[in-house]
Amino acid sequence: MIAQATTIPPLDLTRYGKSPFVVDAVHHVAKSADALPAHPTLQVRGHLVRTACGKYGWCAESGNHSMHASAYVEAPTPDGYGDCVLPANIMAEDEAAAFAPTIGFLDLDLTPAQTRVRCAELRVHLEKVEGLADKVDGRAPLEPATDCYAVTAPGATGALLSAEIFRSDDEDNPRSVIAVWSQPGEAADLDVAGADQLIADLEQFLPRLRALRNHLATVEAGK
Repeated sequence: MIAQATTIPPLDLTRYGKSPFVVDAVHHVAKSADALPAHPTLQVRGHLVRTACGKYGWCAESGNHSMHASAYVEAPTPDGYGDCVLPANIMAEDEAAAFAPTIGFLDLDLTPAQTRVRCAELRVHLEKVEGLADKVDGRAPLEPATDCYAVTAPGATGALLSAEIFRSDDEDNPRSVIAVWSQPGEAADLDVAGADQLIADLEQFLPRLRALRNHLATVEAGK
């Protein structure tokens, strides 16, 4: 049962900015200012001082609780019904039903490694969704067998990163590889806008690099 909030007589509590104040406690009601832990996550809300979770820094719960949960992160674009998509958060449980922190995502309880695998799968899926838009726009498909893809940055005079399929002319060791290189001396000092542009260019470069990888896998499978 949650303890009743109790008014504490006026004390020198300048570090909390309120005197007198009311402490909302769950395990016990503080009897003096010294009973309050010097915890950096104490939050002053009007005349109430709530203690944050003392076990996990990511936990959004306060007071007495055995179920720990972080705030949800959601995709910035809602679905057609206005509902959030792909919500995720961290959860953990103490006491009898204890379980270690997991990531709640896609209606699953995932480990960090499993979460990264799912995110990688979704990135590939989103590239395919964007490919549908390219088809509707009539954009030419990628030609990884012959194309060379590159990334530049604002202020740079040449490509920072380039990649293409390279075929060896060595008759004794014929092979194909993905050649990746940068032009000597290329560098750039970026402001925020420049960093945003480079990030956008890298996001466009990754599907092309993946197309090179898939083409190389097809070549090697046909040997």
